[in-house]
Amino acid sequence: MSAPDAAESVEGDEIATPTTWRFRLAKVITEIFAPWALAMALFLAVGWRSGPTGLAWGLLGAAITVIGPMAVIIGGVVAGRYTDHHLTTREHRVIPLLISAVLIVIGIGVLQVVGAPSDVVAVQAAMLGVLFVMGPITALWKISFHTGIAGAAVAILSLVWGPGMLGLAVIVVLIGWSRTTLTHHSVLQVMAGPPVAIFATTVPFLLVR
Repeated sequence: MSAPDAAESVEGDEIATPTTWRFRLAKVITEIFAPWALAMALFLAVGWRSGPTGLAWGLLGAAITVIGPMAVIIGGVVAGRYTDHHLTTREHRVIPLLISAVLIVIGIGVLQVVGAPSDVVAVQAAMLGVLFVMGPITALWKISFHTGIAGAAVAILSLVWGPGMLGLAVIVVLIGWSRTTLTHHSVLQVMAGPPVAIFATTVPFLLVR
């Protein structure tokens, strides 16, 4: 984490060290609910709703939008270009986000050509929307993609499966706690993520759906 980002991330609370249960729990939550994992689950959940072959369509969408960019990030970590797969250092996010945007645009075209369900294509459009809105923000200020993608996933699942999915919002709070506990974000950064991402994803999702 760069010095400015580290300074932004501390809100005056006692910092959890790697030996405390709070730190270990926050680390587990951060990994389980990482943006790539949530995006993967979102594609599968939306695809499942589309019928018997929906999971296959969801997996195809996830392969283009999630697995491809993660391969680039992991490769960058192995090569030493990035500090970690969460891209904790803000400056490291720009290139992977641009690559993700290109892959998503290609994915939207591919899914439409092969006749994927409209909801799966709409999730692709939603992911593109969040990159276009949150990408420029994170270049200047380390807004939380963890809480942003989580909030967007809850909103889209509620549109697809019904308002009962809104109960999953408790996970967004849990993720926010984990990110601030690890001092990867300030409270303001984790709070800003969900409303920005929800707006950025639900608008294109509804337009394409």
